[in-house]
Amino acid sequence: MKRFLLLVSVIITAFVGAPVFAADAPPIYISAFNAGFKDDFSAQNYDFIELAHTGEGDVPLAGLELRYFNSSGKLAGTLSFSDYWSLAADRVVFGFKNSPQFADFADTPYQYYFSSSGMAATAGMLQLWQDEEKLDEVCWGKLECDLNVSKFSTAAATNFSYLRQSDGTFAPEIYRPEINPEAIIDAAPPEIPSHCGDIVVTEIYSYYADSADEQFIELYNPTEETITLDLCKIRYKTDSFTLSGELDSKQYFAFKDSTLSLTKNPSTFNTVNIQDTSGDIFIDFVYPHGQKKGTSYAVFNLGAADETWLQTYMPTPGAENSYQQFQTCPEDKIINPETGNCIKSQETVGATICPEGKYLNPLTGRCKKIEVATTKICKDGYYLNILTGRCNKIKTTTEASACKDGYERNPDTGRCRKVRTNTAQEYPVAPSSDEEYDSPQIFTAGIVIAVLIVGGAAFAIFQFRKEIKTAILKICRRKES
Repeated sequence: MKRFLLLVSVIITAFVGAPVFAADAPPIYISAFNAGFKDDFSAQNYDFIELAHTGEGDVPLAGLELRYFNSSGKLAGTLSFSDYWSLAADRVVFGFKNSPQFADFADTPYQYYFSSSGMAATAGMLQLWQDEEKLDEVCWGKLECDLNVSKFSTAAATNFSYLRQSDGTFAPEIYRPEINPEAIIDAAPPEIPSHCGDIVVTEIYSYYADSADEQFIELYNPTEETITLDLCKIRYKTDSFTLSGELDSKQYFAFKDSTLSLTKNPSTFNTVNIQDTSGDIFIDFVYPHGQKKGTSYAVFNLGAADETWLQTYMPTPGAENSYQQFQTCPEDKIINPETGNCIKSQETVGATICPEGKYLNPLTGRCKKIEVATTKICKDGYYLNILTGRCNKIKTTTEASACKDGYERNPDTGRCRKVRTNTAQEYPVAPSSDEEYDSPQIFTAGIVIAVLIVGGAAFAIFQFRKEIKTAILKICRRKES
């Protein structure tokens, strides 16, 4: 019986629809909602929100936002609307992504996804805002607001939706709406191709001469068509600059901005991106380390086989690039190709007269002091060492003083040494028997040797006395026998 009544209610509601709100209601309001019920197939059956309007004709949805707060009262999700959407029917139904009744509406404006389990049955709150003005509000369960209703039953037979009544309140009724896929009209204009990828970066001026306001990034349109720059932007590091206007065929454009701050001479490489408004990157332009003051980094022979990037001392913002190898010198100076610096011209050099003691350097055009070579004079007793440039003392040769008695001068060292006796004769192999030894050292040495020999023999006899005695007894016995 309950299933029959439920079916009848659904059929009647489908034909009659939700009740109309009072005449003083806001142009768009919450007309019905349900946190869903459980059965054998899903735990989020008919988890939906329905909005209605009191006006006639299409109602713009620009600036409209539906906010859902969970059982803790915290914002858990929003449902936003495009500036190009309009409500063409008197009401529109939005279904939870995981409700089986609304599974066929993926990637459409009619699905919402506040959490994996949908709206909470025990407590929650819905708010409808437009341009930061709250239009409507309803809450259920333990949360409190101006329009508070009871929590939802999770049983299919007793699960009622809450419908807006003519007096503005909500009442529980069995209501199971279906999504009308034609309720919302999208009047967004067709996407226009950006053609941002056809733009070419041709010059960058980072190392300015006087002021940062001189910095620019030059763009060029090499195509035969006009490119709308409104859909393109320049990105440098964390800064993004939206372009505007049009860039005609074969036209140059120098982008400048007071907040554009390019690194004058990066330590490695710096990247400039050309993007479209969706964020897609089309160009990664890199300018390297080595930028010089007053020079721009520009491309030459664009599109040709010998295309090359060079530094030029002639920046040309918004015009075809021009190469200048050296800086521009003042009228009275010319460039020195070896250093790249400005020096005085030959006419100016020839007209310059240097003061006495100076001469004119033809390379720099400046007067330099004449360096006079001087000869150093040493004082008496010293001479000039040409290798060190210092004065060294003169060494004089004097007669060597005579050595004292018993000493003679060594011809090799020039020093006195003790006279050695018998230095001129050869010693015989063995001395004669009648030769006398006058040297006390030799006599003493002989005595010492004799004492050592006698002492050694006595020690040996004492050490081996038993063995010697035994040997003597053996010899005597042999003789007796």
